[in-house]
Amino acid sequence: RKKALGERSEAAGQMSEFSVNPDGGPDKVQLSDLIGSLEKIPAVPAKSRKQLKNLQRSKKTIESPLSKQETERIQRDMAFQKAASEVSRWDAVIIQNQRAEQLVFPLDRDR
Repeated sequence: RKKALGERSEAAGQMSEFSVNPDGGPDKVQLSDLIGSLEKIPAVPAKSRKQLKNLQRSKKTIESPLSKQETERIQRDMAFQKAASEVSRWDAVIIQNQRAEQLVFPLDRDR
């Protein structure tokens, strides 16, 4: 049996630490807030603190992923380059066979 929840009548600024900001606007967490709280905790390794500080200094944004068409075009180009490199290994053999007056196939000699 479910327990009926009572209705809240008082106005609270913040219901819990996970609730929405009371103003209704987005409350963004900044990296400096995280670093400040990490410095208070001795269990966090110094290497992690250093990496976070370096990350805060860099402030680089992540590039957006490529569209499906661009991704497929790049994959086709890479596949073409791979196939072209495999075929180009046979260029010397083809030129040699074109210049030869008589072609010799070693597998036919066994018969």
